[in-house]
Formats: sequence, structure tokens, C-alpha cells
Amino acid sequence: MADIWASGPSTLRGDWILYFRYFLVVCLAIGGCSQRNMADSQFTLSSGVKLVKDTLCSTTAPATTSLAIRRATNGHQVSVTGYFACHSQLEPPFLTMDNEGKVTLVLMPRRHLLEFSSTCECSRSMTIDISGRLTVGQTLYVLNDREVVGHVVVP
Repeated sequence: MADIWASGPSTLRGDWILYFRYFLVVCLAIGGCSQRNMADSQFTLSSGVKLVKDTLCSTTAPATTSLAIRRATNGHQVSVTGYFACHSQLEPPFLTMDNEGKVTLVLMPRRHLLEFSSTCECSRSMTIDISGRLTVGQTLYVLNDREVVGHVVVP
């Protein structure tokens, strides 16, 4: 510690300026790599996955859960009916894949940082188009708010 002070306060001040500049460069580099600056051509987990139909919640409809998949012109179309939180909006659906080729379609309600899960649930149906991400014979699992809706084999 004595060596730092022995060289005088101007050297210590110079070191702090150098560290501050280094800190600014690192912050700018991290900001340049953030998702907000991603080009549309880059692959993401939601690439090729699009919510095309979403019905309003119905608390009077019969309580059902169903899952179906069919081939479409550009890929596959998945129809899901299940319980969803009342008045919730969904995050964009996305697909994950493990090392064994099992694919999971993830449906998540949009929540704010301090928002808790709703105790109100309703029946809701939606259709999701998936293009270029599934192959014949794969098992597709569907999760709704971290709960398994079911699984189907891709036709």
C-alpha cells in the first residue's frame, strides 16, 4: 500500500481514469452484443414458430385439454387447448431441443417482475405454425406455464 502512495496521487488518479475507460469499453461491448441489436436473420429459439390463432378465455366452456399436430404447407401446425391464466397474454412461443432430438414447444404467460400467478384459470385454444424446425418421427412435447400438456409424434 505504501508503494502506491509513494508514487504520488497523480499516478493513483491516472490508474482510476484508466480503469474507468476500461469499464466504459466493456459496457459498450456488452451493449453491442445484446439481443436488442440482433439482426432478423439470426437464429433464435422462436425462429420458425408463430402463434396464428388464439381464442379468448372461456370460463363457461367445458374443461378440456387437447393436443393435435398436422402437416401444413410450410411445416406443421399444432393445435393446443388447455387451461391458461385468465386475462393473460403469452410470450412468443418457442421450441427447445435436447441431445436426443426431443423437441418441446413452450407456452408461457407474460408476467411482470413482481406479478404472481393468477388463481383464475380458463379454457383457451390456440394454433401455432412451426416451419423448418420439426422432422418426421420426432416427439413433440408441449409445456404450458411449466406444466406438460402432452406429447405427439410428428407426422
